[in-house]
Amino acid sequence: MSVRIVPASGLEKIFLDTPPAGTYEGGSLLSNENYSFQFAFTAYRTAANSRGWEWADFAVESDIADNLELYVVKNVPVLLATRPEYDQGYLRTDPGMYPDPLMPLKKGEKVKLLTKLWQSVWVRVKGDVAPGEHTVRLTLSGDHSGTASAEVKLNVLSAKLPEQELIYTNWFHCDCIADLHHKEIFSDEYWTIMEKYMKLAAENGVSMILVPAFTPPLDTNVGAERMTAQLIDVRKDGEKYSFGFELFDRYIASAKKAGFKWFEHSHLFTQWGAEHAPKVMATVDGEYKRIFGWETEAAGPEYSDFLHQYLDALVPHLKELGIDDKFYYHISDEPHKEHLENYRKAKAVVYDQLKDYHFFDALSNVEFYKEGLTSTPVASTPSIRDFVGVADDLWAYYFGSHCFNGLSNRLISMTSRRNRVIGMQMYKNNIKGFLQWGFNFYYTTRCQEIFDPMTSPDALAEFPAGTCYQVYPVGDEAVPALRLFVFHDAIQDIRALKLLESAIGHDAVVALIESVDGKIDWNTCPSSDEQFIAVREAVNAEIAKHFC
Repeated sequence: MSVRIVPASGLEKIFLDTPPAGTYEGGSLLSNENYSFQFAFTAYRTAANSRGWEWADFAVESDIADNLELYVVKNVPVLLATRPEYDQGYLRTDPGMYPDPLMPLKKGEKVKLLTKLWQSVWVRVKGDVAPGEHTVRLTLSGDHSGTASAEVKLNVLSAKLPEQELIYTNWFHCDCIADLHHKEIFSDEYWTIMEKYMKLAAENGVSMILVPAFTPPLDTNVGAERMTAQLIDVRKDGEKYSFGFELFDRYIASAKKAGFKWFEHSHLFTQWGAEHAPKVMATVDGEYKRIFGWETEAAGPEYSDFLHQYLDALVPHLKELGIDDKFYYHISDEPHKEHLENYRKAKAVVYDQLKDYHFFDALSNVEFYKEGLTSTPVASTPSIRDFVGVADDLWAYYFGSHCFNGLSNRLISMTSRRNRVIGMQMYKNNIKGFLQWGFNFYYTTRCQEIFDPMTSPDALAEFPAGTCYQVYPVGDEAVPALRLFVFHDAIQDIRALKLLESAIGHDAVVALIESVDGKIDWNTCPSSDEQFIAVREAVNAEIAKHFC
């Protein structure tokens, strides 16, 4: 065999049956910015080797080699690529093999060359890099395939990205880790694995973590339960409750160690209507059992009394930990207009004790904000125009069904630029936070079945592939999806734009980025990878004028 190597940007997805565009030569980055690109490669059969594959040695040569992370891009078998109402912003919509998992490539490992199939090595520049011109060169060599090399040139600016201001939560599902890794939840073995997930999330811009004080009442049928994932130890003695925070404190400590700065309490009432209490487990007369759930009226006297006693214990404890001002509270996920009255009653139960703190929920109807039921609306991207200019502390969110009319999303079948463009969209509209419901959700609809995203990336054909996770469970490891890195690039874009804004102002920054590829809206995206790169290069050039 003989081998061929072609550089590619971090926006291009390399499919097994399609050569890369072959136009990428390198780019610029700020000195503390994570920056991704790829080396795509394939092999051709020769008379010397007719078996169609070969293990090849790889070598990376660069003066910034210590700042490089290497991954082999793997492919997953997609059955459901998108919803029927898809638009033109997809690479493919048919079943097939799609690139997504990034398997770490260690020094000394070999790469498998496959005849006539395109694969890629993902290269990520990470950490503080010395300003100046740098070259990264990859060489592959095999006994039968010979040797081939390619290189990328990087221009590292002396300017640095400022601290991330955007609060970003990508919901962390503790029960899914237990199920996919076959560990007892909150056991020591489990904790070791869970901390790997935390670290991967925090390193990629996720700055807020969902805290399952009680099992999150999310994505379950009425009457059904998810695995108990409850950090608070509850004990009931007559009408009095006592609360233990040992597991809770350990979870917070692990999250802070990983790099999280913000925390969100699990929802205090059930999803889609705020009609019931979440599952709450307690020890009563020596028996550990469920004391609240679907049979419990949300604003009824029993659960209200419990919440009052719980919050009387929680809020002072958070103050002792020094994080009470970093804590956000949910009432109910995705309430609709017809749920206004239920939502109002539920919030009234806890308002007096939490009035000095943030309430926020994913929702689509602006009336919840106008009526003062949430201080921080998290608006769905299809309806966010109703909130822009109305809500001061506005967040955005999307889920897998928001995959039409040009809306940004992170589905496996979408272009990476459609994933990344939301950074510029949020910057233009002064969005303060972003929520997405699945960092590691490995259940099907309403948590009825478990799926392994490596073998069924579309949740047994129930969700468009990539809807509900950014990380793959592999052995005892958490393996990133390339989509996780791309979305982190979107957050870094915001930080770069914020830096430039400090020199020329917000309106001038928006004018600059729109002058390169047209108006930025919630339903628009640069027309090509090259155009997206051109936008960011224009920003970097302007940053260099003011900060380098």
